[in-house]
Amino acid sequence: MQTSAVPFVSESPASWFQRAEQGLADRFARRQLASVAGRAKVTSRPAPANRLLMWVVVAPVHAALLAGLGFGVLLLVHGPTAPLRALGCVLLLGAYATSPRPAKLPRHSVALSRETAPSLFALVDRVAAVCQTRPPTQVLVTRDFNAFATRVGWRRTPVLGLGAPLWVASPPQARVALLGHELGHFAHGDLTDGWWVWAAESSLTHWLDICGGPRRLLYADNAFIVKYALLPFRAALLSYLWLIGTLNGPASQRREYLADVDAARAAGTPAAVRMLEVLLLEPTVSTAMTRAAVSPQRPDLWDVVRSDVGAVGEDDFRRRRLAPGAERNRIDASHPSTLLRLSLLETLPPAHALVVLDSGSRQAVDAELSRPLALAAQHAGEHIRYRR
Repeated sequence: MQTSAVPFVSESPASWFQRAEQGLADRFARRQLASVAGRAKVTSRPAPANRLLMWVVVAPVHAALLAGLGFGVLLLVHGPTAPLRALGCVLLLGAYATSPRPAKLPRHSVALSRETAPSLFALVDRVAAVCQTRPPTQVLVTRDFNAFATRVGWRRTPVLGLGAPLWVASPPQARVALLGHELGHFAHGDLTDGWWVWAAESSLTHWLDICGGPRRLLYADNAFIVKYALLPFRAALLSYLWLIGTLNGPASQRREYLADVDAARAAGTPAAVRMLEVLLLEPTVSTAMTRAAVSPQRPDLWDVVRSDVGAVGEDDFRRRRLAPGAERNRIDASHPSTLLRLSLLETLPPAHALVVLDSGSRQAVDAELSRPLALAAQHAGEHIRYRR
């Protein structure tokens, strides 16, 4: 999974560029699959040469930001004329608007701490020990069919996000695999992990938002002129972000595979496989949630999801793997497909579970998550009804 909650990609890319981009990502994914499956130990860190190349690629972003800030201060303080001082103000405002900002917690999420969920954090600590990483300071419960590992604030504090639909749809031991996969992201890195690249990506994203144009102007009579006047700038920024994403592609996909290996080490290979197979049930879960949300009787959202997922048998899982378009099921365009990830786990020697969720621990964790899951169901139901 990833650093933000996003819908699963299961449709064909629309444009020729998207198809070419997806084809390139798939080639990266297959190469990394062969590398991880064929070696007894794979390093989780990118090569120093690759990391240096990425630092050089994003350096102009930092140079432009610092130049805008420096010239803005210079013109504002020492500008001989009012227009130059005004230009200094504009440069300072631009530098402020495009400066990197730390990530924030997602909206409509419920935050849990060690004090409010000791059993859940005890489980997370055990899985983190297997993954050889530091446990997160917070666990969030969201309404999305996803899970993520991210860092928030200037100190880049680790936070773990659990999507309520995915958690409810997963069997108990597969939830351990889900924790192992997400904590594995903290244990392994890619080329965008450090502050230098993250800050550059953040600045480029802010520039892209600015070049989208003010909404007030985009909906005015001159929207056509404003939109296409900014189009070259948007194209340049999108190309820059595409270059960063392409350079990071192999490292990002290796990180994903290694996180799956961590999931198997923590929960056992069968549980890790089932965790990935549950990802193929996203349409089933989405349909169940919609049916419950729009029903006049307002049944419990998660009871409906559990009932529909419980009706899926082993033959159904096999059919979903062989279904047309199954190879396109993935978290997002930068991730390996779910079928490739399953192939890795089934190629490697079977792993035995190092963390077993027994019935007592499961009941304690369920009790601590009952209120967050209820709030997530409320948020999800309101979102579905409003969207319709």
